[in-house]
Amino acid sequence: MPARLLSYGVIVWLATLPGTFGDGGVQRWPHTQVHIRLTGDDLDPQEQQALIQAVKGLVGGLQLCLIAVEVLIGGLIYHSCTRRPPSPSEIRPSGGSGFDYGLCECCHSWETSCWAIWCPWSLWSATASSPKSNFWAFTFWQFVFLTSGFFFFGGLLRVLSPLLCLLVLLGHKWVLVRHRQHLRQKYGMLHSTCLSITEDACIWCYCIPCAAMQEALQVDYVGDPLSAPLTASAPPDPPRQLQMVGQVVRVDGRQAFLQVQ
Repeated sequence: MPARLLSYGVIVWLATLPGTFGDGGVQRWPHTQVHIRLTGDDLDPQEQQALIQAVKGLVGGLQLCLIAVEVLIGGLIYHSCTRRPPSPSEIRPSGGSGFDYGLCECCHSWETSCWAIWCPWSLWSATASSPKSNFWAFTFWQFVFLTSGFFFFGGLLRVLSPLLCLLVLLGHKWVLVRHRQHLRQKYGMLHSTCLSITEDACIWCYCIPCAAMQEALQVDYVGDPLSAPLTASAPPDPPRQLQMVGQVVRVDGRQAFLQVQ
């Protein structure tokens, strides 16, 4: 594996050398319509600015593609590791209008906290595919490939258009917020409100490890989700059984009266 990665790196390095494309050391960027001179000629300010923007787009796209690869590698490592199940004394009963664990309760489970810091997307995929969550009925690997696909296509579009890249990343954030709302509904928390959606979006935008850790703790270290339907109105009263005392009924074709014993 290292030898193959090294060979790929050498090929990429050779492709950047002057004259590699057979154009005399001049490469053309189709999306910027700018000639990047590799022969040492001076560039005018307009070409320099376009070159800087093109390099920024290329570097940003490469970073997102590397994150996509990291998600796949993290999924392989996570799937091959054995996690310790929580003991009964560590399980908290579910209840309340918010998550049972705070965003900074990283000391409750060091294993969960380490996964949230080093590879939060693998931890999130395991949380979303767990039986307690069962989000979209997807498996662990389906969520891993979904997350990796968002970053990979975002990286490709970053080179072409930053706006398209932003739309792809916003789609990924929508999936994360939708799953967090799904957990809120499962555990009887405040959900589907402007306040809760805004809170979940801000958490996933500004503290990704904290959000992944909190959701994993909610699923792994809290009791089973509520089985009753979660609605804003009060549950209906149970049906009452009417006592038909003194009324005529038919039993085997004969009339009889109900009597109180």
